Amino acid sequence: MKTRTTPNLLQCRNRRLILLVMFLGASLLLAALSGCAGPRRVYTTVDDYNARGEFTLARNYVKDQREAYGGLNKLLYYLDTGMFAFSLGEYSEAIAAFTEAELIMNELYTISLGQEATTFLINDNTAPYRGEEIPVTPLGRP
Repeated sequence: MKTRTTPNLLQCRNRRLILLVMFLGASLLLAALSGCAGPRRVYTTVDDYNARGEFTLARNYVKDQREAYGGLNKLLYYLDTGMFAFSLGEYSEAIAAFTEAELIMNELYTISLGQEATTFLINDNTAPYRGEEIPVTPLGRP
């Protein structure tokens, strides 16, 4: 005669918890991978246009894909816009784009109070290197 055993309540809960954790992990992985797909396609297309020297197509594509750059890549959007406008000889548009990019760079640059304290206490060499501003030398004819 077979005896029926009922599953332990704790074992059922553990299985459910394990399945839930696995499902959430797979969902997060899928979300992360799909989030990277959009902008990468834009960058690849822009790079292809740039490599072929098709600056008009590249500039128009960048402007059409502004939303695909997203809020986090606003700096890259303005740098791309400025680069293609400059390549096409539209200097006023390029200057406007590069000026906006510079404003965004200044906004993104933050000072860490902990890092500044470390610099003060230990050594100036522990400060992060921001880079130097390089003056633009006007090109003129003698």
